[in-house]
Amino acid sequence: MREFGEAIFGPGRLDRTWTTGFVDIKGSPSWHGRSGFAHLERLGSQPIGLDLYFCIGEVREGADRRSLGNIAAQPLLIVDDIGTKIDRGKWDALFAVGCPEPSFRIETSPGNETWGWILRAPMADMGGEAWARDLALLRAWLVEKGLTDDVMDATRYIRLPGGWNSKDKYKDAAGVPPVVKLLAWDDGAKSLDAIGEAVLGKPDWADADMPVGGMNSAQIGGLGAGALVRTADLNDPEPLIQLAQELGMNARAGSSVGVVDANCPNIAAHGDRPETGFSFLGGGLAHCNHASCQHLTSADFRAMMEAEYDGRQEGKRALGTLAPGEPDYAGEFMWQAEMSRQGVEGEKDGAALEAEADAMIGAAGERAAVQESER
Repeated sequence: MREFGEAIFGPGRLDRTWTTGFVDIKGSPSWHGRSGFAHLERLGSQPIGLDLYFCIGEVREGADRRSLGNIAAQPLLIVDDIGTKIDRGKWDALFAVGCPEPSFRIETSPGNETWGWILRAPMADMGGEAWARDLALLRAWLVEKGLTDDVMDATRYIRLPGGWNSKDKYKDAAGVPPVVKLLAWDDGAKSLDAIGEAVLGKPDWADADMPVGGMNSAQIGGLGAGALVRTADLNDPEPLIQLAQELGMNARAGSSVGVVDANCPNIAAHGDRPETGFSFLGGGLAHCNHASCQHLTSADFRAMMEAEYDGRQEGKRALGTLAPGEPDYAGEFMWQAEMSRQGVEGEKDGAALEAEADAMIGAAGERAAVQESER
């Protein structure tokens, strides 16, 4: 694992990684983590038997938490849920026209993979504005084209190869979790330009417009009337709005149809009138009118909300006040919220839940096909 980390972040730079690990994901997971690998090694003499994660962004020296403000560089591009939510055939078509193969492929659960490309640029530029902008643009288009899941920011945790995945639904008949495997490995540097050209289909890909899902608050705020359909509904709140309600963000009806106002996740950076200016627009989109938030995207706001929820749950675990069945982390909270929203209630076995989830994924795919044909 140390060799894997050094290949991504550079020799002697493991203190710039941010990692976490725990024995059982349903026990007392600590999602906060810390820099380096030493604290993981103290959890057990062997990596097998631990859920292990690392952050794809490089944290600045002296960082005390995994947050957007502490990301100093972005040396890695990842795509997730390949083989389950994401069709491998889409990527095979890109590889056929010259897209570089990933530096690594990690099997995180049976049939599901995370891929990553190790990127190289002068270290002085890796955290620079142009590099970060190009990466944000490419990540947004990967989501837009259905080439990865829809949670993409530089604070993302992904699983380290060598540990296991202790989620109940993946355990075998004897209750043993599957090992997180490194299926393919190539530590040579990959070209961001070559990936971008293949994904967007043109050599000047970095000049492309940002898709709405990846726009920052300033860009979303500049869209004229009718340019963006707003679908947020307080009477049928999507999981992200339900998370805002859980966090006490005072979600409330907005001034126009399809808008739900709330207190901003970045409220600590606001100056005057901090309680106004932030809104959910539906479909996971959010923006804020305050000057301190103009550079933030919907993914940034979601990451802040998830970090707040995870920190709160970690405090509850430490105090022993976490209720039975209460979601351990934000991803689980929103998954449960979506299941409830879709009418999947009560205790069900894994097979029943998988079948219902497959049906919902199929329906979503049909809706997406119709929307694509209309476009």
